[in-house]
Amino acid sequence: MMAEASAGPASIYGAFHDCLYARWIHLMLILITYDVSTVQKAGQRRLRKVAQACEDYGTRVQKSVFECQVGLQEWIALRARLLQEIDPSEDSLRFYFIDADAMKRTEHHGIGEPLDLTGPLIL
Repeated sequence: MMAEASAGPASIYGAFHDCLYARWIHLMLILITYDVSTVQKAGQRRLRKVAQACEDYGTRVQKSVFECQVGLQEWIALRARLLQEIDPSEDSLRFYFIDADAMKRTEHHGIGEPLDLTGPLIL
């Protein structure tokens, strides 16, 4: 059984710091997954709010999975926003901090070609 992570600023910075590598320069990649109960109307609203928060900071890679490349201030704001939206007695929210080595070992198969978050953005 995993211990719950401390919610304080020191633990937020610690997670951020652990993901920093020279080639990432102040950015980290976080995989955000969630499961929001939609049995009641309030749950449907929470689901929309959680999805919108993730869309504001990242890219949807599956229905309830987002890849977000953010700096420390963005991470603090996103995390606070998501924790405010969920109901911990009914919903689940997970943050996975992905380092550069893990990105190199990631495989993708099927639809939804992954975006290169480190390359130039062409509009």
